[in-house]
Amino acid sequence: MSRPAGFTSVLATMNGDAQFMADNSLKNTSVIVQEIKTYHRGSKKKPLYVVMVLGEINGRAFGANKYLSVMDTELAIESGEILLKNRKMTREEAIEKLKEAKELMEIDMMSKDEFEELKKELAPIITNKKED
Repeated sequence: MSRPAGFTSVLATMNGDAQFMADNSLKNTSVIVQEIKTYHRGSKKKPLYVVMVLGEINGRAFGANKYLSVMDTELAIESGEILLKNRKMTREEAIEKLKEAKELMEIDMMSKDEFEELKKELAPIITNKKED
């Protein structure tokens, strides 16, 4: 069975008792994390569970709700439902950025020097090597 469409880890709550999924209309939306809650499921020997409470989206309430909650933060980040502002660039993203820069250089929208500088910066990410 496949995953349902929409954001499966981002939930809205109404009156604290009903939950429903956020839909794809929130794609590419910026929001500030209002609160991060952590707790153990069951005993304290179990790992911490992290819930992010998101504030008003684009300065407006989410329907009848003021907040959204990310119930499975780790899954939401891994699946790309949530993008961290300070996260490291992936190898695939670095390759895509370099390809785009090459195209810009070919149409004279970027200088060869700028391209070489970017290439040098992205090389460790693409080759998975640490910079010395």
